[in-house]
Amino acid sequence: MNHPETVGTNLQVYMNIRKFKQGAPFWSLRDKKTKKVVGHECALVLEKCTFTVQPAGQAKVRRTNRKNVHAWIAGTRVDVSPVSIVAEYGLCPTLRSICHKVIYNPYQQDGFTLLCNQKLVTWAHTVIFHPNGGLYVLVPLSREWLEVNDG
Repeated sequence: MNHPETVGTNLQVYMNIRKFKQGAPFWSLRDKKTKKVVGHECALVLEKCTFTVQPAGQAKVRRTNRKNVHAWIAGTRVDVSPVSIVAEYGLCPTLRSICHKVIYNPYQQDGFTLLCNQKLVTWAHTVIFHPNGGLYVLVPLSREWLEVNDG
C-alpha cells in the first residue's frame, strides 16, 4: 500500500487513463471532501461504496470522443490487500457468485454495470480495484449487500 495514510478516508476513486498508458499505478485517489487527488495506486479495497456517473460529463465524452473524469466509485478505504482477497475468494469464472466484475465504458453504458448480466450497479459493500486493471464487487452470500437496478 503506497498511501497508508488514506486508510479510513472517504475517497472517490477513478481510473487515470494517462497513468495507465504510462504503466504506472492507474487508480487516482481523490479526497471526497476536498476533491483533491491524494495519491495513485495500482490496487486497493473500498467499503460502503457508491457508483457515480455524471450525465453531463458522459455526454461530453460521447460528443467530443475525449475522455474526462466524470465517473468514480466513492467509499471508505480499508487496510486489506486486494491480493489477499483474491487468494481467499478467487476471481475465476466458477466463483462468479462471490466476485463480480464491474465494467464501465462511457460510449456503451450509462453507468457501472455487472459484466455477467449488464445490470447497473449503484452501490456495493466491498469493491476491489485489482492490479490487473479489473474492478470487482465482492458479494457475500446474502444478496442484500449488492443493490442492482434493473435499469
